[in-house]
Amino acid sequence: MDGHASRRNENLFMVRMLACQCYIELNPMRAGMVAHPANYPLVELPCQCPG
Repeated sequence: MDGHASRRNENLFMVRMLACQCYIELNPMRAGMVAHPANYPLVELPCQCPG
């Protein structure tokens, strides 16, 4: 695999990981459990997701 394809795959991986993180962090809010993801005690990272 050449360098360009490798970088593209790494970027795609990072985008998918961010999407997964956003899904996990925003899920309690979407379920109506909290008003903001930061209010949910099991969110370990500061929420970096728009919501």
